[in-house]
Amino acid sequence: MKRFISMLLTVLLIFAFAGCKDERGEDTASIQRGTIKGNIYSSKTTGLKFTKPDNWRYLTDSELAQALSISEETISKKEFAKSLEEYPNLMDMMIMDDATGLNMTVGYENLPVTMGTVVSEKEYMDAMSEFIATMGNVQIGNSETVNLSGKDYLHTEFSVEIDGTTMVTQYYIRLIDKYMSVISVAYTRDVETPHIEKMFS
Repeated sequence: MKRFISMLLTVLLIFAFAGCKDERGEDTASIQRGTIKGNIYSSKTTGLKFTKPDNWRYLTDSELAQALSISEETISKKEFAKSLEEYPNLMDMMIMDDATGLNMTVGYENLPVTMGTVVSEKEYMDAMSEFIATMGNVQIGNSETVNLSGKDYLHTEFSVEIDGTTMVTQYYIRLIDKYMSVISVAYTRDVETPHIEKMFS
């Protein structure tokens, strides 16, 4: 049950800002899929490198596509950048701890499509905070800049009670061209979580 709630909240928030498509067709650098080798996920686009614990698992592209309700081809390395114009919120990677339901996602949001324009990290986080606050009974932490793989990300913690279970979501965001790099870590309050930020190198 906790795993279901955790995954549901993650997917809901990924699509929080999905909106009508903007038709300006800006010409910008292409976003590339990251790579997974053993326990290590790395991305040329973001410069991130993440090493998972042995008991966590990376979702396959088939599982990732199913979570997003899209085809596997849509998130293929060949089609990913093009797909971000049609599906403005896409996950590059998702990882699960099946024992606790903790999950982490790394994805991108095409801001001109979802927000109508490119916004700063602070503006984006403020908009996200306003949206999440509408869920009721939400605690929103202070935003702070943290370092992940040598890159500055804006971080905020959100927590909300759902059917007696307190869900926590850590958000890390960074603007890259017209895209927002979005990392989310979702888990229940009773789960003993490792220091996620130290897993980036």
